[in-house]
Amino acid sequence: MRGAAVRFLPVLLLLSVPALAARAPRRHKTRTAAQSFNWLDAYQLSSYKEEWTATIRVDSLKTDLPKVLGAFKDQGASLSFPLQNFASSKIAHTQQLSYRLSSAQAQAALDAVKKDGFLVLELNQAPAPGNAPMPEIDAKIKALMSERAANRKALKRMPAVDALLNQMLSHLVMVKEVQERAQKVVLFNLTVSGKS
Repeated sequence: MRGAAVRFLPVLLLLSVPALAARAPRRHKTRTAAQSFNWLDAYQLSSYKEEWTATIRVDSLKTDLPKVLGAFKDQGASLSFPLQNFASSKIAHTQQLSYRLSSAQAQAALDAVKKDGFLVLELNQAPAPGNAPMPEIDAKIKALMSERAANRKALKRMPAVDALLNQMLSHLVMVKEVQERAQKVVLFNLTVSGKS
């Protein structure tokens, strides 16, 4: 009888494990926002929010190009490079232009060009490639600042970790500043095309 009880002891233990597990409080590991980030993300930075492209059709490139340039100059915009550095063709009667300006300035310049009687064709507005995700950057900055404030004493004993944290924080703040400046800028690439 005693031998039978000993033989059934492992079976009883196995049967009791699920019951004990059901009674035991379950502890779920939840990931915090800080743990879900990829802290080694390398953000592509763009110095402008959107890229606009358009073709402006004029009668004579020689006589009308100064009017197009004047419309943008009146809005406070200046060419990205000197005019002679842009591609042009005397055979095709085309001139490439590029401006960095606000979207309001760009729209006002286009309105002035239309008022002068020129056609604006193929206007495209696209987000700049590589704009960093601002909500994620803000959340990372907030998490780092919070943990740095809460662990000042511990960080004094870990100079390498402290330096790493400060460098990461400085990098993220720089990314945020660049992106905030970029939100005000449009890169406008134009082709002025004349009949002659």
